[in-house]
Amino acid sequence: MSLIEILRKRFISSIRNIRSNTTWKIVIVDNESSTIINNVMSLNDFLEENVTSVEFVEQKREPNPALEAIYFVTPKMDTIKCILHDISNKEQMYIAVHLFFTSGLNNKLAKKLSEFSHVTPIKTIAELYVDFYPLESKIISFSNSFSFLTLYNLSCADLIQSEISNIAKRLTSVCITLEEYPIIRYYSHSSSKSSNPDLCSKIANSLQDHLDNYKRLNTKFPPESSRPRSVLFVVDRTFDVCAPIVHEFTYQAMVNDLLPIKNGKNYKYKIDNSEKTETKDVVLEESDSIWAEMRHLHIRDVINKLMEEFNKFYIENSNFTDQKKATTVNDMKNMLYNLSGFKEKKSKYSLHISMAHECMKVFEDHKLSVVGIIEQNCATGLTSTGKIPKTILEEMIPLLDDSSFSKTNKIRLILLYIIYNNGLFEGDLVKLSRHSNLSPKDITVLRNLDCLGVRVIKQLNDSRSRRKPVLETKNINEDSYELSRFVPLCKTLIEEYINGNLSYTLFPSTKDIPIELQNINPVHGSLRTGKPAWAKKNTSISETAQRIFLFIVGGATYSESRVCYELSKTHGRDVILITTNMLTTKKWLQNLSMLKLPRELLGLPIDQPPLKIPLLQTHSKTEKNSKGIFKTSINYSNCINNESSNDFISKKLSDYNINETSKNSQKEKRDKKKIFGVF
Repeated sequence: MSLIEILRKRFISSIRNIRSNTTWKIVIVDNESSTIINNVMSLNDFLEENVTSVEFVEQKREPNPALEAIYFVTPKMDTIKCILHDISNKEQMYIAVHLFFTSGLNNKLAKKLSEFSHVTPIKTIAELYVDFYPLESKIISFSNSFSFLTLYNLSCADLIQSEISNIAKRLTSVCITLEEYPIIRYYSHSSSKSSNPDLCSKIANSLQDHLDNYKRLNTKFPPESSRPRSVLFVVDRTFDVCAPIVHEFTYQAMVNDLLPIKNGKNYKYKIDNSEKTETKDVVLEESDSIWAEMRHLHIRDVINKLMEEFNKFYIENSNFTDQKKATTVNDMKNMLYNLSGFKEKKSKYSLHISMAHECMKVFEDHKLSVVGIIEQNCATGLTSTGKIPKTILEEMIPLLDDSSFSKTNKIRLILLYIIYNNGLFEGDLVKLSRHSNLSPKDITVLRNLDCLGVRVIKQLNDSRSRRKPVLETKNINEDSYELSRFVPLCKTLIEEYINGNLSYTLFPSTKDIPIELQNINPVHGSLRTGKPAWAKKNTSISETAQRIFLFIVGGATYSESRVCYELSKTHGRDVILITTNMLTTKKWLQNLSMLKLPRELLGLPIDQPPLKIPLLQTHSKTEKNSKGIFKTSINYSNCINNESSNDFISKKLSDYNINETSKNSQKEKRDKKKIFGVF
């Protein structure tokens, strides 16, 4: 079952399992919980559960004293105040309320909730542990693009412990929701000169403490399972500094790198019809079978497969079967234009033909065939023939001197050259910067690599020895594309673990591991499946397969997400990527440029003034009540009063297991758009 479906079922079962005296219900959300719900549920999901409307807790709302209200909200003080406003109001808002918190409710908030007399009874209080975002079937994000700066910018030192605690709590939520109590191992790089060398250890141990505390209070956790015990690896961006820089030429990674994709899934493109050019907005998601099948293929394989499937579709559904088959992307565009009917299928082909066409256009215009070879040589330390590259600088200089060559690509090349050489002499860095016509801000990006433990500047008497890889990558299959020789280091990490070869010195565990659990016997299969490993017929991962969690602090790349799917298919494990946020190279370079800025220039959410909450504001004139996204006219009957709210909540809170938690991060998106505004 996909992660999205697991979270969706968690919300739906919460609605179904309440004891309600009314058929119809209202759902109340806050700005943060709405983004989680929006990510996994549709409008129809709520309609099918007899929900008449979904409204924001922060907004003024019309009373519905004949209905029970289900709150899916974030446990924070502002939300508790809004709930108290609703249930203590003399003008009864709802006949009863059910409170579902997205994560653990701490003692301070629980006490606040019990301090007031309640006009409206609280019938349910529960912690769902769903404060994370499943982006795909195997990808989880915390949607925190500021985490990297908080953890690695020295001016944010006083925020680090709070950020670590927030990360650990969200990881705990993932484990609780998936019913896993994993062995926790972390990247130990005590010799690193990064800004935060013990980060992985601190996160791993904080996670262990949170899980142990939850297990102590919930003795049936984890439930019995046919799965082997899971393992969770904690690494940060210092583990693999090349992955966010190297051009990746698989479909999903390429479109996110080269095209104006927003949030990893929203794309706008133009199509020609018989009358005019039409602009379309689409969402790239797994329900699109073409996207799901091709997103991890090399772009060359995508184009070949698109042409193969399109030609088959065209011949089967066209009156012009004597025409030649499409042999180029432009052929497909022209043939699609002349094909009538089949609106949905044409729309899907149109989208992917457009994206593939735009990718190849950028590939050619930006000379990425030349750039890619240099990048691969730097990132792997070898040429395509397996030799030490000796002409990298000579190949780079013409590109750096070219005024029409992308500034971003110049920076990417120099960054990889610095990493490959284990630093440059000051004079050499200055010369390369001049060749590239870099601005002071651009040069800052290069120099800030030292915050990640990469040596940027060599002293004149320093050794010229090159940077040693953290893990030795095995030889790449000879069928691999020349521009795809670089393998994200996380793939080697997980393969080493599966084969029982992962060093406990480099990746220690938070607790001693029994010998029988130190490694689960690997599923037979080759380590390298060659080109293209991901093109094999999809096979579902067994419900009894061991889960391997890979948590990447500071952001993960789409090449690393691809690796998780690839390893799952190859080794019969359920490999799940968890990260603070998904990265593109553009975002990564922006983060690097800000690593030494003073905190007041970072724009951290925690440093912004709190937003005013309309529900809690006092005005001389009553504001217009906010309305839900949909309303249904219904005759309500048989509504009865329930037990005293004070007695109920006193009993509930006294019996309730509450973990101590620190302040919740204020990083989430705070837009005022209504939930499900896309419908």
